[in-house]
Amino acid sequence: MTPTPIIFDDVLAGADIDDFYGRSTSSSSTSSISDGRGKLKRGPAPSFYCPLTMVIMNDPVQDREGNSYEKDAIMKWLSENNTSPVTRNVLRMKHLVPNRALKEAIEFEVKRQKEMHTRKTQSNSLLSKRTSSRTSTTTSGRHSTRNHHQIINSILSDLNVKSRLDCFGIAYLPMNKLRQSINNEPINMLMVIDAHAEKKTFQLYTHFDASLERQRISAELDDQPDAGTTNENRVFNNLLQHGKHKSLTLTKVCEERMRFGFEGNNSEISSNSNFVGILNMFVKVSFRMKKRIEA
Repeated sequence: MTPTPIIFDDVLAGADIDDFYGRSTSSSSTSSISDGRGKLKRGPAPSFYCPLTMVIMNDPVQDREGNSYEKDAIMKWLSENNTSPVTRNVLRMKHLVPNRALKEAIEFEVKRQKEMHTRKTQSNSLLSKRTSSRTSTTTSGRHSTRNHHQIINSILSDLNVKSRLDCFGIAYLPMNKLRQSINNEPINMLMVIDAHAEKKTFQLYTHFDASLERQRISAELDDQPDAGTTNENRVFNNLLQHGKHKSLTLTKVCEERMRFGFEGNNSEISSNSNFVGILNMFVKVSFRMKKRIEA
């Protein structure tokens, strides 16, 4: 009578036997332990399996005919039978000897397969995290960019402005579309919106006629002939003192023109009403700057 197959859970503790070995001991298998360089060609050798339990052996013993069995399984067999389960020839317990070479080969292969499984799992886990992180970052960036452009273009549409953000992230907004006048004075300035998709910030800017202001600056510099460009920049920067915002800048474009700008983070473009508030702020400050320069 053939005993119930014995499964040795400690042989591949933490590993999946089906993944590495399968359960078949078919004679069609041509697996071998090594290819001469310590690497397995095709799964474990058929000799790793006990003919009684049909699983990889944990403590193999060998009979006089060269057949190996799981020790506990063959001892149980011989307690009820006196022949070999393979050849049916007479077999006694005293004929069995430990098969140390086979045991070492099995232990080496089990250890190697467990290490390979661990490395593969860790590699897949790391790859999955990197892919997930890149996908999340890319998706988040795309959504953020799309939302910023959608909000800006939606505002331009609501104001009946034909201009929309182009492929460079540039759009033009006449300031009188936001506010007709300040202190009964008409606002006739053009605002440029720069919200490039690859930048984390946006800019608003407009241009002023610098000819009158340069005459005043020249007069101040005449009193300090050795000051040079440093004092010129100081005079320009002094014009920003009433702006009360570190992101406001006044720069010289050419001899006759100055650019007045505001820079903010894309996170500030969170809704239509929020960005309209920023646009209105820039209109007011730009108008006050223009009046200051022309005064």
